[in-house]
Amino acid sequence: MENKEKGIFEKAGNWVKTSIMLKMVTIGFLLLILLIPENMVESLISERSRARTGVVEEVSSKWGNAQTLTGPVLTIPFNTRVYENGKYYEQKQYAHFLPSDLQVVGAVNPHQKHRGIYEVMLYDADLQVSGSFDKIDLQALNLNDSDMIWDEAKIAIGITDMRGISEVVSVNWQGKKIVMEPGIEMATMLKSGVNGKVDLHSVTQDENGIQNRNAYQPIKFNYPLKVLGSSKLRFAPIGKQTHVKLTSSWADPKFDGAFLPQEPQVNDSGFVADWKVIYHNRNYPQQWLHNKYKFDNSTFGVDLIVPVDEYQKTLRSAKYASLMVLLTFLTFFFIELANGIRIHPLQYVLVGSALVLFYTLLLSISEHFGFNAAYIVSTCLVAGLIGFYSTVIFQERKMASFLTAGLGGIYAFMFFVLNSQDYALLMGSIGLFVILAIVMYATRNIKFYKE
Repeated sequence: MENKEKGIFEKAGNWVKTSIMLKMVTIGFLLLILLIPENMVESLISERSRARTGVVEEVSSKWGNAQTLTGPVLTIPFNTRVYENGKYYEQKQYAHFLPSDLQVVGAVNPHQKHRGIYEVMLYDADLQVSGSFDKIDLQALNLNDSDMIWDEAKIAIGITDMRGISEVVSVNWQGKKIVMEPGIEMATMLKSGVNGKVDLHSVTQDENGIQNRNAYQPIKFNYPLKVLGSSKLRFAPIGKQTHVKLTSSWADPKFDGAFLPQEPQVNDSGFVADWKVIYHNRNYPQQWLHNKYKFDNSTFGVDLIVPVDEYQKTLRSAKYASLMVLLTFLTFFFIELANGIRIHPLQYVLVGSALVLFYTLLLSISEHFGFNAAYIVSTCLVAGLIGFYSTVIFQERKMASFLTAGLGGIYAFMFFVLNSQDYALLMGSIGLFVILAIVMYATRNIKFYKE
C-alpha cells in the first residue's frame, strides 16, 4: 500500500515537472502577476510627468503663460429704447467694429529656463502691430448717428495674461498717442487686456475741404507690443485681411491653430512663418451688436516646443512592457522544450522583474541625459543582466549569447518604432508578423501533448 501511494506521488511529481500544459498555465499566471509592477511603472511615469507640468506652470506664472493676442477691437456705445412694464426706457448697448487691415510683424525670442532637472520653454515677443479701420457704416447695423455715444468710443486689445506685459501699451491712433489702461469693459468678448478712449466725435476737414466726423473717415493705427509668454503664442485674425509674420531663432516650432503659415522656412538657425487670413475664413463678421461673437475658434500661431519629451516616449515604450515580457518568456519556454532544460518559475519571475525594471531605469536616466541615451544604457544593462543570468540557467554561453542578442534586437526594433510616429503602426504590425512567423517555424516540430 505504501509503495502504491509512493508511486502515485512520484507520478504526480513527474507530471508537475514535465507537463507542458502546466508550464504554460504557470507562465500565463506569472504574466498576469507582472502586470501589477508594470502598471506601477506607468503610474510613476505619469506622476513624474505631472511634476514636470507643475514646475512649468509655476515658472510660467511668474513670467507669463501662453499668450493669445486679439485686437484692436473698436467698441461704440449707443442708446436704444426698450419697452418694459408699459414704459419705454433708454438703455445703453454696444456696437463692435473690426479693422479692415491688420498687420503684425515681429520676432519671438526663446528662453530656456531650468528648474532642477526640468526645462521650461519661455519667450519674449517684440511685435509691431499696424492697420486701419474703414469708415463706420451705421446703416449696416440699422443705427442712427444721433443714437451713438461717440465720446465713449474705445478700442480694446486682448492679452490673455497681463503679467506678460513688459512695457506700457500706447497706440498711435490717426497720429494721436493713446496710452492704454488695463482691463476690458466687455469681458465676455475679451477676457483680459487693455483699453483706451479714441476720438470719433470730432469733425475734421480733408484735403478737398470737406468737413466730416472722424468716425466716417478711414482711420489708421499702429503700436508696438512687447509681451512675455511661455510655449505658445496665438493671434486672432480679426482683420478683413490679417497678415502675421514672425521670425525666431528657435529651430523646433510647431505651427498650430485654425490656420497654418504659407510655406514656413525652418532650419537650424530658426524659423520664418507668414500667415495670411481673410475674413471669409472665420465665423464672425466685421461688425455686430452686443456680445454675439467670440474669437476663440479662429486663433492661430506657433508653439515653441522642446523636441524631446522623455516622459511621453517613456510612457509609450512602457505600453509595450507586456509584449516584451511575453516574447522573452516564450523564448525561455521554447528553449526549455527544445533542450529538455527545466526552468523554475522563480527564475521566470526574476527575468520578468528585470524586464519591468528596464522602464524604471529608462525613466530615471532620461530625466538627466535624454531619452535616446537612456534607452541605450537601459537596454545594455537589462539585456546584459538577463544574458548573464541565462548562462547560469542554460549552462551554455552560446545559447545565452544568442538570447542576449535577440533581446537587444527586440529593444532596438522597439526604439525605431517609438521614434517613427508616422510609420509606428506599419512597422509594429510587420514586426509582430515576423515574430509570429519565427515562433511558428521554431515550434513546428514540438509535440505539445507529449508528456
